[in-house]
Amino acid sequence: MVVRILLVEDAAEVSAAMVDLLATRDHSADVVTNVEDAIAMLSSDGFDLVVLDLNLPGGSGRGLLTFCKSNAIDVPIFVVSARADLEDRVALLESGADDYLVKPFDPPEFLARVGALLRRPKEKAPARTSLGLLTFDHDERRAFQHRDGTDIHLTPRERSVLAALMLKPGVGVRKEVLTNLLFSLETDVQVSVVEVYVSRLRSKLDRANVAVNIRAIRGFGYRLEVAETGS
Repeated sequence: MVVRILLVEDAAEVSAAMVDLLATRDHSADVVTNVEDAIAMLSSDGFDLVVLDLNLPGGSGRGLLTFCKSNAIDVPIFVVSARADLEDRVALLESGADDYLVKPFDPPEFLARVGALLRRPKEKAPARTSLGLLTFDHDERRAFQHRDGTDIHLTPRERSVLAALMLKPGVGVRKEVLTNLLFSLETDVQVSVVEVYVSRLRSKLDRANVAVNIRAIRGFGYRLEVAETGS
């Protein structure tokens, strides 16, 4: 079986070396140099692994990581970056990266980590998630009240916020995660901007009578929860 790997790396010499390494294991690699092209590739083609640099033109690799996880794109993300800071590595792994390797790296270790990720069984994301009277179809990107099937008309960014909250009902999502999700290809975006989209989404859910609330968690973010009786 041919393994398809998406290599997101803007340094030509580094990407060429990675492609040669992967070829020794008969792995095929498609190379893109920016986040926008990577998102386009992942939205239309199926890949078995993404090897991701962080410092990219047109947007940080963190934006691609957020895009994959929030849109239920089931592909392992292997971050390979020159950033060696422990806090960076921990933050990326907590945000959904499957592995992290610091450049420069030893070729045998790189190939071993790639092999381990390719052998890892995939977790299937739920097609639908429900809370209260609200259901969100992650494949169709559709929100509706499941008691009568009435659609809730949302903008693309409102749907993205709701999708992220529905994947972690009652748990809470950091405001920074939602900001990266909404503006993955833009820079210098204020975290407070996400409040506008949350407010609009909250109003639409209230009007739809789906019996859920978006609760603000001070200093953290937002949590989707079942509305209390009489609220």
